[in-house]
Amino acid sequence: MATLLARGSAAQITVPRWLDPPSLDGKCQDSAYTRGASLTMQGSGTQTKVWLLHSSVDLYVCLDNLGTGVERIAVGLDPDLSRDSLLRTGDYVFSFPISGTVGTIRADRGGPDGKLVPLTIAGADAAAGFTTGSAELRISLEWLGGYARSAGLSLSLEGKSGAVLRSWPESAGRTPSSWGTLALGPVYEGSSAGSVFLDGREGYLVVPYSPGLNPKEITIESWVRAVDGDCGTLVGNGQFASYWLALCEGVRFGHGGLTTVRGAPHPLGDGWHHVAVTFDPEGMRTLYVDGTIVLQPGWEPPHETEGDEVRSPVLLGSSVLPLRIGSDRGRSGPRPASRLRARAADLGPCPHPRGDPRDGLRESARRRARPRGALALHLGPPGRGRRP
Repeated sequence: MATLLARGSAAQITVPRWLDPPSLDGKCQDSAYTRGASLTMQGSGTQTKVWLLHSSVDLYVCLDNLGTGVERIAVGLDPDLSRDSLLRTGDYVFSFPISGTVGTIRADRGGPDGKLVPLTIAGADAAAGFTTGSAELRISLEWLGGYARSAGLSLSLEGKSGAVLRSWPESAGRTPSSWGTLALGPVYEGSSAGSVFLDGREGYLVVPYSPGLNPKEITIESWVRAVDGDCGTLVGNGQFASYWLALCEGVRFGHGGLTTVRGAPHPLGDGWHHVAVTFDPEGMRTLYVDGTIVLQPGWEPPHETEGDEVRSPVLLGSSVLPLRIGSDRGRSGPRPASRLRARAADLGPCPHPRGDPRDGLRESARRRARPRGALALHLGPPGRGRRP
């Protein structure tokens, strides 16, 4: 049984992983919940019992004894534990209507001035089951940044006009600063990343939304091995509007929609390769394989603008959703079956010295020099002087 802690105004709950998920029939009698975490929501003379557990893919929440007057269940998620005083981009609220027939599950994100902005979600993102007096919810762990980590969480039972009847924590409102902490176990202390295998099906990594992952210029580099020369997504920020890097007989990169995807044939075989792409402030994209430029779309020789010629700037698309490594929302890559191996997972900001972002990148493929760019996503490289 997991733990529930209350420290002053901060509530914390640790939810264990259970690989045999519940049936989502609206009942809390599934034996899996006996191995989960539990809490109680009180108010209006009613006690609602709540059980939580997660698989490696989804968070499950079952609520028993909802009481009268409840019209919807609201689940607030703060995957980066920002604790903001207002709902921001990267904070989400899922609403599950229960009055009468099952309504459409609604997802919103934080927007300007803390107001909610509607989000379109896929059926795999959330689902629910209801019976008289109880409800069972499922939310993809992608919205919490995966498991083996902590995120902000709030649960609210709402009546007419959004009036909160009961909530967890008791003081929870529509601001992440009032929410509790959900630890999705097991949480590994002091662990370091090594090689990761991306199987092209359910095997991918999630990085919670961050403004730093949506810059104006970017460098992405990785040591990768495409198993059996297979195809697949390496980094996906939503290729229908933002950047996407994939492998398929070479490197393919798009900066803002399907029409922007470019690539050049460069067979990778079954071995390890260093691949990289840069996108500079002028919109020039440069694709590298093992330190050699294989494609440079967007480059033009200097020339004078003629008459009323208007040149539209090429911009790096952004997203308000989590970033994926090894997959992309709505499309996993050139082919559904993709198997990639990447060395280490170390994501973080990268200082941007002024100058041409291409300078020295050939050497950084051989040495462990930090590439230039507003942001670098590092999935490697292997150690010096040895084969990966």
